[in-house]
Amino acid sequence: MAALALVTGATGFVGSHLVELLLERGYRVRCLVRESSDPRWLPRERVELATGEVTRPESLGPAARGVDFVFHSAGVVRSGDPRVYERVNVEGTRNLIEALLRESSGLRRFVQVSSLAAGGPSEPGHPRSELDSDAPNNEYGKSKKRAEEELERVGASLPWTVVRPCAVYGPRDHGFLLLARLARRGWCVRITGAAQPAHVIHVRDLVRGLADAAESPRTIGRRYYVAHPEITGWTMMGALMGRSLQVRTRLLHVPRWAVPWVAGCAGLGSKVVGRPHPLPPDRLRDLLAPAWTCDTRQAKEHWGFQATVDLRTGIEETMEWYRSAGWV
Repeated sequence: MAALALVTGATGFVGSHLVELLLERGYRVRCLVRESSDPRWLPRERVELATGEVTRPESLGPAARGVDFVFHSAGVVRSGDPRVYERVNVEGTRNLIEALLRESSGLRRFVQVSSLAAGGPSEPGHPRSELDSDAPNNEYGKSKKRAEEELERVGASLPWTVVRPCAVYGPRDHGFLLLARLARRGWCVRITGAAQPAHVIHVRDLVRGLADAAESPRTIGRRYYVAHPEITGWTMMGALMGRSLQVRTRLLHVPRWAVPWVAGCAGLGSKVVGRPHPLPPDRLRDLLAPAWTCDTRQAKEHWGFQATVDLRTGIEETMEWYRSAGWV
């Protein structure tokens, strides 16, 4: 019988793409979904839905029972309240681990979808590697690191692998939607001062990497950074988005001191239209950090990771999806 994979956060951006890939690879897939989740991106006729929430430990037993692989992608990325990060990202991971220890004695791998933010920003010219000491610079990154520590706490009783992607983009993503909408209006943002180098990764490369890492015996008990090797920045991405939309963009220079003010205006706009804040105060430090880059050599060496979707192709695909979905 085919291996059974549990995907948390399955209705979200990364999770829904991961479900599609696992089905292509022949897995049976069980999706942990909240009662309030929108399952529109799930092929419901091909997956098993388990209603529950990582913040409600009593709801996790049926989802965790008898699974072979777990891909834990559920989590909060943006919140104005640090307690929400703790409750969902840290305590939620702990709840899931404890349910698996009770219900899945034959678990072959637990893959934690973490973040470069758990390691923290890098310095220009020095991509962050697994050998560097972690130094998360915001509450989100700290919570992702504490979630990883929950896995360390159980040790060898749970075969785990942590994957720390850089910024992820692609169809269904809300994270880069603000940049896309600015590009639609003819603007790409440049924060004054030294440019911030950054790595990004297309969601298709990420989910393939997650599945490959789960299937490799060499990755147990290890952390890995993943990214496309092409260095970019938010200004370059905005320009590529504009080009894909056939819009001529102009630079919108934002002084570093004005970033909190701009974020505040974006937050007010989000309230008016009923959408989540695109840049809560906790995440402002991301924009002002010296760099967000990472070294992927260890992932390549241990399990053959290689990102293949170049930035121009990935942006064009993403913008086409945004257009077709009516998001821009």
